[in-house]
Amino acid sequence: MADHRTLTREQVLRWRENWSESDRNLISQHLDRLSAGAFYEPQSQAYVGCKQASDPNVVMYVNPGYLEFRKDTSPPGLDEGVTWIELSTFVARGDATLLLESEQVCPKCSMMLPLSGVCDCDE
Repeated sequence: MADHRTLTREQVLRWRENWSESDRNLISQHLDRLSAGAFYEPQSQAYVGCKQASDPNVVMYVNPGYLEFRKDTSPPGLDEGVTWIELSTFVARGDATLLLESEQVCPKCSMMLPLSGVCDCDE
């Protein structure tokens, strides 16, 4: 059964070597703001899920080029309906859908499903 890899905060901040120091500072600020202390990377290595120790739900996804938040965890000051912030490594990918927009949850592990609809726990 496929699972995920647990990461430390330091591993999250060094997850992509091409991030700038200001990217790492921005990520760190949002981890602090959300009190995120539990981190995991699925087998696909496409993102890092960030959780609070007391909440089983993901509060933020760290992607190679952007940070994505739940609507209720978005930082103040973003335009209404915007739930993500670009990093310096952001690359537009046409009509790509953000992870949290799908809002489909795996019935086995309760994690958000990727766009493929197949959870890492099923592999």
